[in-house]
Amino acid sequence: MSKYLIRFVIGFAALLIIGFVFSVNFYTDWLWFDSLGFGSVFWTMALSSVGLSLFVGLVFAAFLFLNLILTRKTFRDRQSIEFGEGQSVVLSPRIMTFVFAGAAVLVGLIASGTVGDHWQTVLRYFHQTSFDISDPIFGNDLSLYIFGIPFLRFIQQNLMFMTILALLGSGAVYLLNRSISFTKKEHNTPSAVIHLSVLAALAFFTLAWGYRLGMYELLSSPAGVVFGAGYTDVTVRIPVLRVLFYLAALIGILGLINIFLKRTKPILWGVGLMLVASIVLNGIYPAVVQQFRVTPNEFSMERPYLEHSIEFTRRAYNLEGMHEEQYEPGGEIDAGDIDDYLGTLNNLRLWDYRPLLQTFRELQELRAYYNFTSVDTDRYMINGTLNQVMLAGRELERSRLPERARTWVNERLRYTHGYGLVMSPVSTMTPEGMPELFIKDLPPSSISGLEVARPEIYYGKQSGGYVFVHTDTQEFSYPAGDEIVLTRYEGTGGVPAGSFFAKLAFSLRFGTAKILLSDEIVEESRVMYYRDIQERVRRIAPFLDYDKDPYLVLSEGRLFWIQDAYTVSDRYPYSEPAYRAGNY
Repeated sequence: MSKYLIRFVIGFAALLIIGFVFSVNFYTDWLWFDSLGFGSVFWTMALSSVGLSLFVGLVFAAFLFLNLILTRKTFRDRQSIEFGEGQSVVLSPRIMTFVFAGAAVLVGLIASGTVGDHWQTVLRYFHQTSFDISDPIFGNDLSLYIFGIPFLRFIQQNLMFMTILALLGSGAVYLLNRSISFTKKEHNTPSAVIHLSVLAALAFFTLAWGYRLGMYELLSSPAGVVFGAGYTDVTVRIPVLRVLFYLAALIGILGLINIFLKRTKPILWGVGLMLVASIVLNGIYPAVVQQFRVTPNEFSMERPYLEHSIEFTRRAYNLEGMHEEQYEPGGEIDAGDIDDYLGTLNNLRLWDYRPLLQTFRELQELRAYYNFTSVDTDRYMINGTLNQVMLAGRELERSRLPERARTWVNERLRYTHGYGLVMSPVSTMTPEGMPELFIKDLPPSSISGLEVARPEIYYGKQSGGYVFVHTDTQEFSYPAGDEIVLTRYEGTGGVPAGSFFAKLAFSLRFGTAKILLSDEIVEESRVMYYRDIQERVRRIAPFLDYDKDPYLVLSEGRLFWIQDAYTVSDRYPYSEPAYRAGNY
């Protein structure tokens, strides 16, 4: 067997292994989505991301390859290209085809790798809905700015990048084989000049489109005294961008006319003119107007745009109903006033969550392998009275298990979940200065009205990796003195993992043969992974913005995690951005 064949076999085997590992992760992710009833969501996200990457990569590769192939017409059958004194390389059409194909594939791969994250931009555009609110400058519905402009800008930028790459690549080939000259017209090959003229015209038309989009993007500009278009933007920049739009389009038309003139200098003149016009008109001129005209009279000139900012900021945050009301504080407080607001006074929070978290840990973790990650505040109706309380879930942290207990069976089959919670009112304490506990201990003991029937915590704020349930190994439930109480999972969560193929897939995914070889994992076994609350919701709905702190609630004896989520945007015209939350 030759060394080339051996290398081919090794390379092919490596590709198969990489592809198989990727397909295993893809397959087990689909199982996870499907087990939650979101199989269609998985395919929408996967096909959108992969499809967009493949489409853009293929378009880039095909466009570049087509343009490079067109340059072959200017080559002789075998041509020597000189790179320096005494240095040259002989190219044939066949060699050039392979070189061009390799370059096009490389560019396509790079392009496809940079656009996969834009699938949400594409889906938002094709599933947009109207706001039924028009912007105050152009009169467009706000959906254009939130859904339309990002998608159109994505297309414009990629089209511009693709065209410039083709222009530079084709121009470089023509320069190397001396098919064009910027000094002597008679040295220009007609087909080369026509080719570059068409590409230059396409680049200028795309640039004109970019200027047009730039006019609309000023309504989300953070540069002025208000967020959005200010006086200089509306009276100077928008007209300037309109001029640059027509100028770029005109130069593009001249590029098409150059197909008949067959000269290279008009292309260079067009580039130079566009560069100078952009610097002077879109850079220097607005800065001069702002400095010497607007800044000395800022309030009077910016007043209409300040009003736009106030109006649209209120709309963006749903604060349109706000109004001012004069409040006159009363003087004397008597017992009747206190009785009227006794419910509020009894729920004034006295405990700070930071020292309370440490107190919970010292009093109620009870075993080293339990952990309270945070304290949340909530309100519960207890025996007909509304009480504000602070609570924390007792999660399992397997890294705290004794070293001798940290076997694969213990970490993945036996120690699978946390247990119970601790709850205390916000405004009372014991005579010793400790928080009064409404719910405490293992198993949970609680006051009337707060019974905990299902205290197991399989999902939480700290993931702990994957675990298997419904196995032949009973799960650790909670410690009872020197003994331990065992249990079996009674829910329906997790992904079926009992078949041979499922065991094989999860063995490869989690990198251990123990899953495949274990006799404890049986037909009805299920595997739980992605158990961190925020990771779970972000995978299912990555288009939402999430509060950083999910919180635990007790309802009808069961524990639930609540995760607040928001639809957000940073492109709402004239709306002032909030810290880390966009402006809508």
